[in-house]
Amino acid sequence: MKNYEIRNIAFLVMFLLAGFYAHSQVLWYGDPNKSVKSSFRRFDSGNAGDNCSNQSNNTSTATTTTDSKYGKVWRIRKPKGQKRGEFARTTGTVNNYTPKDGDVVYFGWRWKIESTPNINNGIAVWQWKTDAGNQNNTQNYPLNMGYGNGNLSLSAWGPCYPSWNSCSGSISKRKTTLWNKSIPENTWVSFVIKMKLSRNKNVGYVEFWYNGEKQTLSNSGFQDYQVTLSSDKKRAYHKTFDGSVVYAKWGAYNSNACNFDVSTYYDEMRVAKTLAEATPSGTSSGSNKPPVVSFKTPTSNLMVDEGYDLNVEVNASDPDGSISNVKLYVNNALVRQENRAPYEWGHDSSPNPNELNGRTPGTYTIKAVATDNKGKTAEKSFTLTVRENNPGNQAPNVSFASPSGNITVQEGYDLTVRANASDADGSVSNVKLYVNNSLIRQESYAPYEWGHDGSPNPQEVNGRSAGVYTFKAVATDNQGQQSEATFVLTVQSADTGGGDNCSFGTPVNSGLSAMDKTSYSNVYVLGTNGPKLDNFRKFTINWVPANNGLYQLAINTTDGSPDWYVDFKNTMTYQLKNANPEVTLNNTGFAGLDGSYWVTRNGDDFVMVSKTKDFALYFSNSSQQASCSDRSNGVEVSKEAAIVAFPNPVDNEILNISGMKDGLSTIEIADFYGKVIHHQTEKSNNAQVNVSNLPSGSYILMVKSLKSRKAILFTKQ
Repeated sequence: MKNYEIRNIAFLVMFLLAGFYAHSQVLWYGDPNKSVKSSFRRFDSGNAGDNCSNQSNNTSTATTTTDSKYGKVWRIRKPKGQKRGEFARTTGTVNNYTPKDGDVVYFGWRWKIESTPNINNGIAVWQWKTDAGNQNNTQNYPLNMGYGNGNLSLSAWGPCYPSWNSCSGSISKRKTTLWNKSIPENTWVSFVIKMKLSRNKNVGYVEFWYNGEKQTLSNSGFQDYQVTLSSDKKRAYHKTFDGSVVYAKWGAYNSNACNFDVSTYYDEMRVAKTLAEATPSGTSSGSNKPPVVSFKTPTSNLMVDEGYDLNVEVNASDPDGSISNVKLYVNNALVRQENRAPYEWGHDSSPNPNELNGRTPGTYTIKAVATDNKGKTAEKSFTLTVRENNPGNQAPNVSFASPSGNITVQEGYDLTVRANASDADGSVSNVKLYVNNSLIRQESYAPYEWGHDGSPNPQEVNGRSAGVYTFKAVATDNQGQQSEATFVLTVQSADTGGGDNCSFGTPVNSGLSAMDKTSYSNVYVLGTNGPKLDNFRKFTINWVPANNGLYQLAINTTDGSPDWYVDFKNTMTYQLKNANPEVTLNNTGFAGLDGSYWVTRNGDDFVMVSKTKDFALYFSNSSQQASCSDRSNGVEVSKEAAIVAFPNPVDNEILNISGMKDGLSTIEIADFYGKVIHHQTEKSNNAQVNVSNLPSGSYILMVKSLKSRKAILFTKQ
């Protein structure tokens, strides 16, 4: 039973029984994967009275395009001879937010502009617009942003009573510029505007963030109207609600725009309750982030014998800059500094290939310190233990006779493990078998076997759920010298549902080709029992084989769960340069995504094939799904009602289960947070579960066999 399956069932039961509901901090999202009307009330391509003096028959359009860095984004194109091309109002058929008097909200988006010719007069690229309705409208636009001559400005417009066009003189006399910045065309930048919506100019206010930094505001170029600034000049008090409704507009507009062919691009358009939720992912805050450093070789603490030959390789990257150098220390004594990747010590081309060798028996701390281009550091260390050789005693020999190498099986397998062990100058004292470093049992005499019918526990190596397990045999001779051998057991899910395994030829016999900040706007979960990625927006990979550097492996989401931007490179391991390229994802925050994968390219697309389960993740910019016979990734629940659990509620120590099919069944109990708190396997039709240690409350009982699953809600009194 997968954790996301248990959580789905638990949340469904909780919703039905208790009306549970989670409130998002995001009020609206301008989703480029959906239609314009899904997120916006309308697209204004030209209204009555909007004609230019050089009016064109070409109309303004709103489409999407694939950006090399950010994937699928909105594009508004306003051709020359048209006055307007704007998204209007955040009241779509799917994503919907209507501003109300008294709201405190954050509007965030990423933006760039390009035009032919370059814009030399100011045009409006964002408006906070009012609609009079059945009330007087004293401000046509309380706020707007204008762009021209390479400068972007944020301006406030003062009211005019009784209506916005009833005052004498130009409306521009009531304009005050709060902020101005030089921004070249075709340059992505991000904004967040915080507004307290109010008809009272002393209550409503505006705050503004540019590229993650909160900006200082001013009253620049004013004539008849000024805003009131806070003491730190980070907030402008201003009337932000007028008429019957206020709303946002994004695009290009006004008579100056008639003379230019303008394209404006938008990404991660959101209205939210918090700054963090509104800020576009990857926005630089201006502060320097520390570099990321890890050991590629070895990956953990190491024990060696005297005379060892050691090579150390370090991975180092910087999320907002570059790596200046990496230093390696042994017990805080500097070995050598590397200034460029690959960061290696002890290899044949090192200035001193033996710089890490020749240490006497003892324990040593080997530490790598990475420094970025702004002087910030990060470090990682491992322990090297050097053992003393016993020249008078040779180590024993040990190997696996069955299986003789790595094997892959399905859940419900029946395995016998047999090891061969001998000692050239003495005798074998014992052989211990470990699974993932957990002792199974010691055998003191040949044959050295586990899981056979005569074992104390014939099932000692069976019954493992889907996953990857390292079996290790450690032989000890009569003088205490040890040797070990290992093999890897891969257990695949035995769930029914078919599927063609979608392996895409993995593992492939060559390394992964370069992928320079390659982004994909679609993911297809092929096969069975894959992760739930319904909130997927974009996947990006940046892999440079020449440096053996994986600088980005990231997912953007549509709802901020577990975050708006999640980069896995700091918590994952990988081998992409050589044959059998693979990655292992840890602590991703996505249900069902953690695990080991083979990776490959399928044309321009990128594929991750689970090593232990029957699914593949297919990343593509095509809207046509890759072909596999079964793409179901939901939990399959048996429709048979034969399996029952009693008594329910259970008020004693034993919960009885009957009606299971012949063959191996897995029984799990989980709490309402999805945590599995009991696990056992059964071969008979009936079973008993001791629940005496469970606190009073409700639980999910899951019974899974090769052909069916059953979920039962029960109560412990």
